[in-house]
Amino acid sequence: MEAGSSGAPDPHPAYGSLAPVGEWLLAEGRFLPRLEDVFGGLVDQVQATGLPLLRCGLHVAILHPQLVALSVHWWQGRGVSVVERRRYAGWENAGYLDSPLAVVSAGLGTVRRRLVGTNAPGDFPILAELAESGGTDYYVMPLIFGDRAVGAALSWCTDRPGGFADRDLAALDAIGPLLATLCELRVLRGLASTILDTYIGRTAGQRVLAGTIVRGSGERLDAVVWYCDLRGFTARAEAGPPESVIALLNAYFETMAGAVQRHGGEVLKFIGDGMLAIFPITSGASAEAACHRALLAARTARDEMSALDREVQANGGAPVGYGIALHVGEVTYGNIGAPDRLDFTVIGPAVNQAARVEGLCQALGQPVLTTTAVAQHAGDGVEPLGRFLLRGIEEPQQLWGLSPASSRP
Repeated sequence: MEAGSSGAPDPHPAYGSLAPVGEWLLAEGRFLPRLEDVFGGLVDQVQATGLPLLRCGLHVAILHPQLVALSVHWWQGRGVSVVERRRYAGWENAGYLDSPLAVVSAGLGTVRRRLVGTNAPGDFPILAELAESGGTDYYVMPLIFGDRAVGAALSWCTDRPGGFADRDLAALDAIGPLLATLCELRVLRGLASTILDTYIGRTAGQRVLAGTIVRGSGERLDAVVWYCDLRGFTARAEAGPPESVIALLNAYFETMAGAVQRHGGEVLKFIGDGMLAIFPITSGASAEAACHRALLAARTARDEMSALDREVQANGGAPVGYGIALHVGEVTYGNIGAPDRLDFTVIGPAVNQAARVEGLCQALGQPVLTTTAVAQHAGDGVEPLGRFLLRGIEEPQQLWGLSPASSRP
């Protein structure tokens, strides 16, 4: 055992330098695909130097419409687990503001607490849990990103008698900047994916990240085109308070987009109170299968919109009307717009026809209308309504509505 200057045994057993940990992060850790893999490997590398650990945590703030942070935990004997911190009203009060993470994330420096002895502090609830589990010392450090702000927090807890030595903390601090860089790269990569997924859709976002960003680039494909619209939105917007109008619009879009996505469709854009989506027809998804999924989505949306309408009217609101149109055809799928402001969307006669069919939903008293190109794959799931003129098309077109009696799409 290493001797101190007084000749008494050092209460902290000797351990190796953490330099190999930094080397591992550069040589191997940065190539691991998931943050939890990097963190689990980091903990293993630290322990391999001789520094025993009881619990460790990596807490990274992220920009996401549904999440505020991602936490990766490691417990001795339990391994690594991932916790997504969801965004909701009052989330800050749910165990965050009274945690060391709030102190560190606010830029107030590190937090260290001894967990044993009669004078062990109890100013954070987590300290009691760590002490009961055998922890002796707890240290939380900030990870500083390239903008000099705290982008993440890293916590270490040991069960070694005597806790951390000063040289332990200095070594842990030394690997902080390297880990911060790796975390920031992953956060930025995730941010790019999140923004693209949120604003242009998952499939389109993946295409953009893969390099499909040149104006005019794209492809032709066959797809079921979905176009829906909310009735009376202008009147609601003028008559009601903005908060209630936005709440209704969000509930409507959540219903429509949720139905499309659950049945394999891709939401492309929101246009005022309208929504454009497609169900691609590919080598792995025939026209019959795509139409089947689109009709299932339309039936799901119809049922859920009925529930939303009942809720709105029960609270004194006006009835909620809407229309959904489905049509099959070739579309051009890709980048369209100005040189420095592009939109990843679909265009073509099939899109135009779907929009024109939707315009007849209100007049025909039907929440869902399909063309014959879709109906031919629906069996008894649809019923004929007659032939109608569509703007820009000379011949009247046969339109179909969902059959209320059939359980089929």
